[in-house]
Amino acid sequence: MISGWVRRYNEILKEFKYDKKTDLQSAILLDRMLNGKSQIKNLQKMIKNQNVLVIGSGPSLSRAIPRLKNFKKTVKIVADSAVKPLVENGIKPDIIVTDLDGDENILKKIGGS
Repeated sequence: MISGWVRRYNEILKEFKYDKKTDLQSAILLDRMLNGKSQIKNLQKMIKNQNVLVIGSGPSLSRAIPRLKNFKKTVKIVADSAVKPLVENGIKPDIIVTDLDGDENILKKIGGS
């Protein structure tokens, strides 16, 4: 286990007022949705020896979009809050990192369902 994770996890639960039992249930549900299959090997294959961009929805995202279009062969790891503006501008994420509160329709549009 990553050193200090349990302490940090408990801090996160407290900060966001999450119930530990409910959070565990949602993790189990997500695992079932993924059919219990580990995606680690697929992710490793996608990013090994590749240039990778990690894109979030910060205040500079809209200004960065024209430049991001130049990175067609670069693996794009995108936070779900940044997916919609990217897709609307013709940039398809390769990997989406989500807490499942993003726009479900945009995920379906790019094949994330």
